[in-house]
Amino acid sequence: DAEPTSVAQSAQIADAPGGPRRALITDDDPAVLQFLTPFAEQAGFEVTTIADSSCFAAAYSAEIDLVMLDLDMPDMDGIEVIRFLAAKHCRAYIIIMSGYDKQVLSAARGLAARHNLNLLDVLPKPFDQIQLIKLLDAAFRGAGRVGPQSSPAANLRIPPVADLREAIAQGRLEIHCQPQIRLADGALVAVETLARWH
Repeated sequence: DAEPTSVAQSAQIADAPGGPRRALITDDDPAVLQFLTPFAEQAGFEVTTIADSSCFAAAYSAEIDLVMLDLDMPDMDGIEVIRFLAAKHCRAYIIIMSGYDKQVLSAARGLAARHNLNLLDVLPKPFDQIQLIKLLDAAFRGAGRVGPQSSPAANLRIPPVADLREAIAQGRLEIHCQPQIRLADGALVAVETLARWH
């Protein structure tokens, strides 16, 4: 099971302007949901996961700030979910996930754009963990001020070295560590570190 939200994460969620941020993650592979949940929680989201896409409509609400959506699902596939979100005038950020080729991902991106959905990005499988962390952080920072033309990912920047050194010296970096577990035997194989700048 995913690790519980820490005290620090709970404080971050509670202190978020406009109240807690909510993420809805949909993938028919429980291992993917287990993998993504702690990343989203680490970014500051309260997470709901769905392995059965037919339950998506019941789980969705206008209070959702981020939807992470796998394109390849039984019952109600990702394209149907995109159309459902458009019909609901969804203002949440959306991250599309898929192992499909670039042509299919491009078509999904185009469909979301035509419906004026807030597509943050398309995240190919297997996941690039650095890209995943950046997208979740962008979604958390942008939630609550969403518009169809907004693109927080475009505003991501690498800070100057001097600014980073100053932040370290002033203790303004909050470090979170995420263990990487090999699913086959449960062995710890690596540790991902996220530094949040205050």
